[in-house]
Amino acid sequence: MLAALGLTPVATAGAWPGDPSGSFGRCGLASLDVVRGDASALSAAAVQADGAVLAAGKAGKRGLVMRLRGGGYDTTFGSTGRKYFSYSSTGRFFAVAPTLTGGGVAVGSRTAGSATDTVVLRFKASGAADTSFSGDGRLTVNVGGNDVARAVASLGDGSVVVAGDASGGGFVARYTASGSPDSTFSSSGRKTNLPMKVRALAVRADGAIYLGGSTTTSPSDWRIMRLNADGSVDTGFGGSSGVTVDGGGNDGITAMVLAPNGSLAVTGFGHGASGHGQTMVRRYLETGSADPSFTSVRESFGVDDMPSAMTRQNDGKLIVAVNSAVGSDNDIVLVRLNDDGRHDATFGIDGASILDAGRRAAVNAVVAPPDTGPLALGVARRGSRAVVGVFRFEPDSATGPPPAQGVVMDGFGGLHSFSARCLGGPESIRGTSYWQGWDIVRGVAILPGGQGLTVDAYGGIHGFTFGDAPASVPKTKGGPYWRGWDIVRGIAVLPEGTGGYVLDGFGGLHPFGVGSAGPPAAIRGAPYWAGADNARGVALMPNGRGGYVVDRAGAVHRFGGAPAPTAGGSRWPGQDVARGIALAPDGNGGWILDLFGGLHPFGTGGDAGPGSTVGGPYWSGFAIARGVATLP
Repeated sequence: MLAALGLTPVATAGAWPGDPSGSFGRCGLASLDVVRGDASALSAAAVQADGAVLAAGKAGKRGLVMRLRGGGYDTTFGSTGRKYFSYSSTGRFFAVAPTLTGGGVAVGSRTAGSATDTVVLRFKASGAADTSFSGDGRLTVNVGGNDVARAVASLGDGSVVVAGDASGGGFVARYTASGSPDSTFSSSGRKTNLPMKVRALAVRADGAIYLGGSTTTSPSDWRIMRLNADGSVDTGFGGSSGVTVDGGGNDGITAMVLAPNGSLAVTGFGHGASGHGQTMVRRYLETGSADPSFTSVRESFGVDDMPSAMTRQNDGKLIVAVNSAVGSDNDIVLVRLNDDGRHDATFGIDGASILDAGRRAAVNAVVAPPDTGPLALGVARRGSRAVVGVFRFEPDSATGPPPAQGVVMDGFGGLHSFSARCLGGPESIRGTSYWQGWDIVRGVAILPGGQGLTVDAYGGIHGFTFGDAPASVPKTKGGPYWRGWDIVRGIAVLPEGTGGYVLDGFGGLHPFGVGSAGPPAAIRGAPYWAGADNARGVALMPNGRGGYVVDRAGAVHRFGGAPAPTAGGSRWPGQDVARGIALAPDGNGGWILDLFGGLHPFGTGGDAGPGSTVGGPYWSGFAIARGVATLP
């Protein structure tokens, strides 16, 4: 019977450049519990000359420094790939830079009682503190009031430039290779009371220093200042207060990269008339003028965007890391730009890679090491505790579709995880409704932020959560309900998770809202079989532009702007075998679910499809599968 139905998987492998790396961690994410029981996070990263990645942040109350290779611990750094540095009360690092000797410099702050002061640490290639710097490798400096270092650069002569904020405004300090204040810089080695909050710096070959951040006004604006090598303000770059940009509302620069030709790329956030954070990228000439050959970027990937880091590849392309929030859920976004500022269409989807790594995961740094694809670093979750998050993406040499995670649902409401080209499916599924022995559930959908919905045969919608989402399940409103009539056949949600549609057996799509949002607009142009119970599943494109309905025999019908289905899939003419449809995270193909739990890949728009899955259920001869969904 199974062979006659054609229940045979189709195999493929690989991933497109910029997709999460399925061979790394769980679908591209490694959650590193660096100190068991303590919260930890990374705030900064930099690539060393040999390709290793230095990273810095905090572990409990201590400053944390790590060295990674391929995204995993480099155990030649200390004995475990990580080192901890204690300070009075609490300490953490916010920036790190490599030195020519194979070590690095990390800067941040320490808090003792009510006072917060700047800390500077120089360490060796072994991870040990470099005692040739200030006697024990450490400096603790009171710049004025509560102060904190946010940026650092290590120069070729061994000197160190540190920048950050103090009570009187921004500051820059330069230290000699031995850790003493450099008296050739602003006479005391320190420039204070700058009219800005400093978040980034870049040092030119001639010693000139670029500072990026925001004004001290409310609302704040972008600000870039340039100092001469002696610490004086270079008024040739925008005047005595530098270059100021009003992006609307509160705005600020978060990262900057200096190119070999002297141009300066900066990224940050602007709010504009919408009041929501937008990702901004601009490039400036040495004169402080906007570079006319670079197309400025201003866009949003979620409701509230906050770009956090930027790196420049050897080929000149820029990668910008963004935290993109919708409600209480945060997605990690990498955007790659060509040298002219336009999206690099060969990376991710139209130049952007979006990773839903959990409700509270965040990216704080991004690097492009030569031996892997881009690495984003920050924080992930294990239960309620923050741990170091390392997110690896595929290099330009990658080919094929992205990795995926998902669930197959049985008729009782049981959810069974599967994956494609990565390890494992959704973790810790909680709160799902279950009707033991009663075949009553008809569809499943995954919302952003570790939440999901199942729908019963009458139209009742039931929430569940997984991963790091809170225990409270999502609520819906406005959907249809057919009491006692087994007519529902599927459910799908919008990419932003604010609503969705219930599918009836005739192909009708009935909108509903999620949370406080009202139902979305009705869908037009979808297939409809009046009076014929023919529809079996529905999936929406990840860009929200159309979708697909699968009929009982496995035929896939598109609507809206969805591309035509092409290779793969399975057809069972004249038989009622199909039970659901799900799309890959990039929308290029997906899987048809058969009544026994088999998943059959198909392509769209000429693509071959996402390939076979691992894990998940299969009930040979037991026709109990009722729905399938993938994580966004």
